[in-house]
Amino acid sequence: MEAVRLILLQDHKSRVLVCTPSNMAADVFTTELLGTESIQPEQVFRMFSLGQPVSAQNIDLKDVVCLV
Repeated sequence: MEAVRLILLQDHKSRVLVCTPSNMAADVFTTELLGTESIQPEQVFRMFSLGQPVSAQNIDLKDVVCLV
């Protein structure tokens, strides 16, 4: 997570793709990334699979979740 934060601090136009082995791991990573003062919700795009029920989404990430 720190590497992503530092990349975004150095160049706010940079894009970083982070892949995780599970939805829970993606939620944890996203939550921790948003917990830093330097990362804003509009900088984060959390993709969520439609293969999972909408009710399974983490409500804390509702501002950054995109269903595909």
